[in-house]
Amino acid sequence: MKRILTILAVCVTAFVACQKGDTAPKEDTRLVGSSYRTDGYRAIMSIFGYYYHVLEFDTATTGVAYWTDSSGRQNGSDGGFSYRLEYPDLYVTEDEDGDTLHYRFEDSRSFFLVAKDGTINKSMDYYKMD
Repeated sequence: MKRILTILAVCVTAFVACQKGDTAPKEDTRLVGSSYRTDGYRAIMSIFGYYYHVLEFDTATTGVAYWTDSSGRQNGSDGGFSYRLEYPDLYVTEDEDGDTLHYRFEDSRSFFLVAKDGTINKSMDYYKMD
C-alpha cells in the first residue's frame, strides 16, 4: 500500500510540474482563415479602380492586404502584414513600410480604424466576408 501511495504522489507531482512548465501564451486564432473588407471607396480611390480594401488573415500572426474593383476582382496589392489581436483591439503592421494601424472591433463581424487620439474613424470600416 505504501508503494502505491508513493507512486501516486510521484505521478501527481510530475503532472503538476508539467502543467506549470507550459506558460507560453496561447495564440489567438479567431481571425485565421477569415477576410474582412471595406464597404467601398466611392471617392478618389475608385478613379484608380480600387473599390474595396481586403485584409485576409492567413495565420495567427500574418495576412495579406489587397484591393479589388467593384466586381470583387483583385486589382492591386499592399502585400503582407503582421498583426496582433488583443480583442477588441487589433494592431496591423504593414510589411512594406512598418507602419502599425490600430483597429477596434465593434462586434465579431466588423472593426474600425482608431486614430492616434483614440477616436474611431468610421470611414475606415471593415466587415467580415462570408
